[in-house]
Amino acid sequence: MKIKPVVKNLYSFLYSQIDLIFCPSKRIEKVFNQIGINNNLIVAADTRINQIINRSKESSKNIFDNRLKEYSNIVFGSIDKIDINVIVGAMNDAYPNKNEDIKNKKQKIIIVPHECDKQSVLEIVKPLKDSRFSFSFYESKMDFKDTQIIIINKTGILLIVADDAAVIIFVAPGPIDVVQTNVCILFFIFA
Repeated sequence: MKIKPVVKNLYSFLYSQIDLIFCPSKRIEKVFNQIGINNNLIVAADTRINQIINRSKESSKNIFDNRLKEYSNIVFGSIDKIDINVIVGAMNDAYPNKNEDIKNKKQKIIIVPHECDKQSVLEIVKPLKDSRFSFSFYESKMDFKDTQIIIINKTGILLIVADDAAVIIFVAPGPIDVVQTNVCILFFIFA
Protein backbone atom coordinates (compact mmCIF):
# COMPACT_ATOMS: atom_id res chain seq x y z
CA MET A 1 0.00 0.00 0.00
CA LYS A 2 1.56 3.30 -1.08
CA ILE A 3 0.86 6.24 1.18
CA LYS A 4 1.31 9.84 0.03
CA PRO A 5 4.04 11.71 1.98
CA VAL A 6 1.64 14.30 3.44
CA VAL A 7 -0.77 11.62 4.61
CA LYS A 8 2.11 9.46 5.85
CA ASN A 9 3.40 12.32 8.01
CA LEU A 10 -0.07 13.03 9.37
CA TYR A 11 -0.74 9.33 10.15
CA SER A 12 2.71 8.97 11.68
CA PHE A 13 2.13 11.96 13.98
CA LEU A 14 -1.39 10.93 14.97
CA TYR A 15 -0.54 7.29 15.65
CA SER A 16 2.63 8.24 17.57
CA GLN A 17 0.35 9.95 20.12
CA ILE A 18 -1.32 6.62 20.97
CA ASP A 19 0.16 4.51 23.76
CA LEU A 20 -0.88 1.09 22.46
CA ILE A 21 -2.23 -0.03 19.08
CA PHE A 22 -3.94 -3.39 18.52
CA CYS A 23 -3.55 -4.65 14.94
CA PRO A 24 -5.91 -7.30 13.53
CA SER A 25 -3.11 -8.94 11.47
CA LYS A 26 0.61 -8.97 10.66
CA ARG A 27 -0.22 -7.25 7.37
CA ILE A 28 -1.73 -4.30 9.21
CA GLU A 29 1.29 -4.21 11.52
CA LYS A 30 3.49 -3.84 8.41
CA VAL A 31 1.33 -0.92 7.23
CA PHE A 32 1.96 0.82 10.55
CA ASN A 33 5.69 0.04 10.17
CA GLN A 34 5.65 1.72 6.73
CA ILE A 35 4.52 4.99 8.30
CA GLY A 36 7.17 4.78 11.00
CA ILE A 37 5.14 3.28 13.83
CA ASN A 38 7.21 0.37 15.14
CA ASN A 39 6.66 0.46 18.90
CA ASN A 40 3.59 -0.19 21.00
CA LEU A 41 2.00 -2.49 18.39
CA ILE A 42 0.27 -5.70 19.42
CA VAL A 43 -1.04 -8.09 16.78
CA ALA A 44 -4.40 -9.45 17.95
CA ALA A 45 -7.21 -11.03 15.98
CA ASP A 46 -10.12 -8.82 14.94
CA THR A 47 -12.75 -10.29 17.24
CA ARG A 48 -15.69 -8.80 15.35
CA ILE A 49 -14.58 -10.42 12.09
CA ASN A 50 -13.76 -13.66 13.89
CA GLN A 51 -17.25 -13.71 15.39
CA ILE A 52 -18.83 -13.23 11.96
CA ILE A 53 -16.66 -15.97 10.44
CA ASN A 54 -17.55 -18.35 13.27
CA ARG A 55 -21.27 -17.57 12.88
CA SER A 56 -21.06 -18.16 9.13
CA LYS A 57 -19.37 -21.56 9.72
CA GLU A 58 -21.98 -22.56 12.30
CA SER A 59 -24.85 -21.53 10.04
CA SER A 60 -24.31 -22.68 6.48
CA LYS A 61 -27.81 -21.46 5.68
CA ASN A 62 -27.87 -19.37 2.51
CA ILE A 63 -30.38 -16.62 3.22
CA PHE A 64 -31.32 -16.44 -0.45
CA ASP A 65 -31.80 -20.19 -1.00
CA ASN A 66 -29.98 -19.93 -4.36
CA ARG A 67 -32.78 -17.73 -5.70
CA LEU A 68 -30.32 -15.09 -6.90
CA LYS A 69 -28.00 -17.43 -8.83
CA GLU A 70 -29.58 -16.48 -12.18
CA TYR A 71 -28.71 -12.79 -11.69
CA SER A 72 -25.48 -10.82 -11.70
CA ASN A 73 -25.41 -9.55 -8.14
CA ILE A 74 -23.60 -6.49 -6.85
CA VAL A 75 -23.31 -6.22 -3.07
CA PHE A 76 -22.46 -2.90 -1.46
CA GLY A 77 -21.37 -3.79 2.06
CA SER A 78 -20.79 -1.72 5.17
CA ILE A 79 -22.39 1.36 3.60
CA ASP A 80 -23.03 4.62 5.43
CA LYS A 81 -24.65 7.93 4.46
CA ILE A 82 -21.53 9.26 2.72
CA ASP A 83 -21.05 6.07 0.68
CA ILE A 84 -24.65 5.89 -0.50
CA ASN A 85 -24.39 9.29 -2.20
CA VAL A 86 -21.44 8.04 -4.27
CA ILE A 87 -23.27 4.78 -5.02
CA VAL A 88 -26.51 6.48 -6.06
CA GLY A 89 -24.55 8.90 -8.28
CA ALA A 90 -22.93 5.94 -10.05
CA MET A 91 -26.29 4.17 -10.27
CA ASN A 92 -27.86 7.24 -11.90
CA ASP A 93 -25.14 7.10 -14.57
CA ALA A 94 -25.27 3.32 -15.05
CA TYR A 95 -29.06 2.99 -14.92
CA PRO A 96 -30.70 6.13 -16.41
CA ASN A 97 -34.04 4.29 -16.59
CA LYS A 98 -33.64 3.31 -12.93
CA ASN A 99 -34.94 -0.13 -11.90
CA GLU A 100 -35.98 -1.00 -15.45
CA ASP A 101 -32.33 -0.89 -16.59
CA ILE A 102 -31.24 -3.05 -13.64
CA LYS A 103 -33.96 -5.58 -14.53
CA ASN A 104 -33.02 -5.60 -18.24
CA LYS A 105 -29.38 -6.29 -17.34
CA LYS A 106 -30.50 -9.22 -15.13
CA GLN A 107 -28.82 -7.68 -12.12
CA LYS A 108 -29.66 -7.33 -8.46
CA ILE A 109 -28.15 -4.68 -6.23
CA ILE A 110 -27.86 -5.63 -2.57
CA ILE A 111 -27.07 -2.88 -0.08
CA VAL A 112 -25.92 -3.75 3.43
CA PRO A 113 -25.69 -0.71 5.74
CA HIS A 114 -22.77 -0.53 8.18
CA GLU A 115 -25.25 0.05 11.00
CA CYS A 116 -28.80 -1.30 10.94
CA ASP A 117 -30.44 1.09 13.39
CA LYS A 118 -33.47 3.02 12.13
CA GLN A 119 -31.60 6.33 11.60
CA SER A 120 -28.73 4.73 9.63
CA VAL A 121 -31.14 2.82 7.41
CA LEU A 122 -33.14 6.01 6.74
CA GLU A 123 -29.91 7.74 5.68
CA ILE A 124 -29.35 4.94 3.14
CA VAL A 125 -32.94 4.98 1.89
CA LYS A 126 -33.32 8.75 1.35
CA PRO A 127 -30.90 9.16 -1.61
CA LEU A 128 -32.41 6.10 -3.29
CA LYS A 129 -35.90 7.56 -2.94
CA ASP A 130 -34.74 11.02 -4.04
CA SER A 131 -33.27 9.49 -7.22
CA ARG A 132 -36.48 7.51 -7.80
CA PHE A 133 -34.98 4.04 -7.36
CA SER A 134 -37.41 1.59 -5.83
CA PHE A 135 -36.14 -1.00 -3.35
CA SER A 136 -37.29 -3.62 -0.89
CA PHE A 137 -36.07 -4.57 2.54
CA TYR A 138 -34.88 -8.15 2.78
CA GLU A 139 -37.44 -10.68 4.01
CA SER A 140 -36.80 -14.42 4.19
CA LYS A 141 -39.73 -15.30 1.89
CA MET A 142 -39.46 -12.38 -0.54
CA ASP A 143 -39.97 -12.75 -4.29
CA PHE A 144 -36.81 -11.56 -6.05
CA LYS A 145 -38.29 -11.41 -9.55
CA ASP A 146 -39.84 -7.98 -9.05
CA THR A 147 -37.13 -6.58 -6.79
CA GLN A 148 -33.97 -5.10 -8.28
CA ILE A 149 -32.57 -3.36 -5.18
CA ILE A 150 -32.55 -5.16 -1.84
CA ILE A 151 -31.57 -3.50 1.43
CA ILE A 152 -30.41 -5.87 4.17
CA ASN A 153 -31.40 -4.24 7.44
CA LYS A 154 -30.25 -7.08 9.68
CA THR A 155 -26.86 -7.34 11.39
CA GLY A 156 -24.23 -9.99 10.70
CA ILE A 157 -25.22 -11.49 7.35
CA LEU A 158 -22.87 -9.69 4.95
CA LEU A 159 -20.61 -12.75 4.58
CA ILE A 160 -23.58 -14.96 3.72
CA VAL A 161 -24.85 -12.45 1.17
CA ALA A 162 -21.40 -12.10 -0.40
CA ASP A 163 -21.16 -15.65 -1.76
CA ASP A 164 -20.84 -15.59 -5.59
CA ALA A 165 -21.21 -11.82 -5.95
CA ALA A 166 -19.11 -8.79 -6.67
CA VAL A 167 -18.72 -7.06 -3.32
CA ILE A 168 -17.96 -3.38 -3.05
CA ILE A 169 -17.04 -2.24 0.44
CA PHE A 170 -16.45 1.40 1.25
CA VAL A 171 -13.96 2.00 4.05
CA ALA A 172 -12.48 4.95 5.86
CA PRO A 173 -8.86 5.98 5.29
CA GLY A 174 -6.21 4.12 7.21
CA PRO A 175 -5.08 0.54 7.67
CA ILE A 176 -7.62 -2.09 6.64
CA ASP A 177 -7.75 -5.87 6.59
CA VAL A 178 -9.68 -8.17 4.26
CA VAL A 179 -11.55 -11.36 5.03
CA GLN A 180 -10.85 -13.62 2.04
CA THR A 181 -13.93 -15.15 0.43
CA ASN A 182 -14.56 -16.63 -2.99
CA VAL A 183 -15.76 -13.32 -4.40
CA CYS A 184 -14.26 -10.27 -6.03
CA ILE A 185 -13.86 -7.58 -3.40
CA LEU A 186 -13.26 -4.01 -4.52
CA PHE A 187 -12.20 -1.35 -2.07
CA PHE A 188 -12.71 2.37 -2.56
CA ILE A 189 -10.53 4.14 -0.04
CA PHE A 190 -11.22 7.84 0.34
CA ALA A 191 -8.31 9.88 1.66
